[in-house]
Amino acid sequence: MIVLASGSGAQDFDVLDRALAPEIWQRIRSTALQLLRKQLQSGAADSLEALPFELLHGTNVFNDEFFVLQATLPLEKYVDVSVSKADDSSGTEYREIQGVFSELGYYVRFIVVELATNEAPVVSTPVLEVSSEAVARALRDAEHLLASSGASSAVDRVHTAFHGYLIALCAHAGIPVDANSSATQLFKLLRTQHPALAAALPAKAESTRIVNSLANIVDALSPIRNSSSLAHPNPSLLSDAEAMLVVNTVRTLFHFLNALTL
Repeated sequence: MIVLASGSGAQDFDVLDRALAPEIWQRIRSTALQLLRKQLQSGAADSLEALPFELLHGTNVFNDEFFVLQATLPLEKYVDVSVSKADDSSGTEYREIQGVFSELGYYVRFIVVELATNEAPVVSTPVLEVSSEAVARALRDAEHLLASSGASSAVDRVHTAFHGYLIALCAHAGIPVDANSSATQLFKLLRTQHPALAAALPAKAESTRIVNSLANIVDALSPIRNSSSLAHPNPSLLSDAEAMLVVNTVRTLFHFLNALTL
């Protein structure tokens, strides 16, 4: 990782989840570019525009909360940025980028470039329209564990986030639930009683078949979490490939439910 700019305070950090939905990020980025050019900071604008930056949540050992501006690049481009940084050790342009994001209300403590790996891409976590504090925290924990310890360590937090998300969806739609309802029971309630889901699913028999298959997947999540994750001191955990399948499947369910319940 190449650190292009850093703020004051502790210099360790962990990158968490995406801070903004893609369409919102594009608007904020466009506004930042306009401000930089209006303020005659064209070099900083060019640097911001040249790389595929994303705005991510960040934290550190002190549980500080801030934003990280990160671009993930292939090897050749990564090396180019490394050489450019060596030629311009002052980093003035990137500090100007930090400044403009602060003007817009986003404290970017670090601007970094990450080297892309050859690993298969993972399903992203959507920016949820309906959520809760517990869901948001579990998702952040899952992102951190996925990055630092691997997919098998993230399974428990992903399951907790999904269970909490189903509870939040039911509450938002006014669907009464039992306090001890399982994820399977909650998913069934949503399929049958949530107005958006009930209206969408009968449209095509194939879609209903897919959703019924997803219900079987939801039913399998709890046993997997209880017997093969770090939720308990289990003697064996899921392999990385199996754990990543669980994570990607749950994230796909997040995308599906989020899209229907906007």
